[in-house]
Amino acid sequence: MATDYDELRSDVKESQDNSLEQAQSANAPDARSVVQELDEADGLDGAGVPGGEFVAEEPRSPGHPAG
Repeated sequence: MATDYDELRSDVKESQDNSLEQAQSANAPDARSVVQELDEADGLDGAGVPGGEFVAEEPRSPGHPAG
């Protein structure tokens, strides 16, 4: 009798089917709602630069005369 070694064992296949069902029934948010929440949060930030304040001045350092 020939044995098909490429065929999944019944316990492995059942485990995979259970995992898929659990993943599909999980209460995870879909990608669109996550993107929408992030976009709304960006709107609350205003026009600020992340991590600090935007200053429209050039940095000043002690100058050395050319020559």
